[in-house]
Amino acid sequence: MKKLMVALAMTFLLVMAFDIGNVLAEPKPKVGNPGLPGCLAKVSQQEQVITDQQSTILDLQGQIAELKAELDAIQNYASVPQTGQTQSFYADDDGALEMGVPLPEPRFTDNGDGTVTDNLTKLVWLKNADRFGLLTWEAALNACNSLQDDGVDLTDGSIPGDWRLSNIKELQSLLDYGYWNPCLSNALGTAKYVDGDPFVGVSLYGGGGGDNDYWSSTSSGGSPSALGLDFVDGQVHMCGKGDLAHYVWPVRNAN
Repeated sequence: MKKLMVALAMTFLLVMAFDIGNVLAEPKPKVGNPGLPGCLAKVSQQEQVITDQQSTILDLQGQIAELKAELDAIQNYASVPQTGQTQSFYADDDGALEMGVPLPEPRFTDNGDGTVTDNLTKLVWLKNADRFGLLTWEAALNACNSLQDDGVDLTDGSIPGDWRLSNIKELQSLLDYGYWNPCLSNALGTAKYVDGDPFVGVSLYGGGGGDNDYWSSTSSGGSPSALGLDFVDGQVHMCGKGDLAHYVWPVRNAN
């Protein structure tokens, strides 16, 4: 009997020890539940993903800064167009190299409202290059500033102040040195200008009216002269503001 009691006691102790061990042991995760170690591993993975994304964002921010700097440089970069000269007279001259931005085709677009757009510069020019005849410099400035839609020859919707007397570089941008008398191409840019294609009234050599220069709004340094452009040969001249009269060719920006 004593032995039986001892055996039962030992069995009880073993059962109790087994149950206590089960209680103290780590619980088995449910199906689909990764448990604490799995959760910690996932947290570590997400932290690495966040770190990688932050690094990518920093890289992209650097690229954006570089692209912005390049864009600013492009916006402030003034390209030099080709002169239009295609005939070469000596090795490596302008006609041989034809350096610069190619001239567009078509070169000019007649807008059908008394204006012509230069597709190189996007400047809008009055179709009639002899609307005002010969004027002094101040009169030319006032005439251009007062120009507006008249419902007849000019129907572009412009009001006083839209037009201006072009500066010397704007005038020169029209030139095509592939031609002479005038140094100006037709609308397509494939041949020399003729009256009506696309402008009318461009001053020509021997066309009457005396001086062939067109006024610019650009003064010649501190002198009492302004710069004028002769479209016959493309030369720039100093013209006295008060004692000479020249042609006037208004320009405005695109709408």
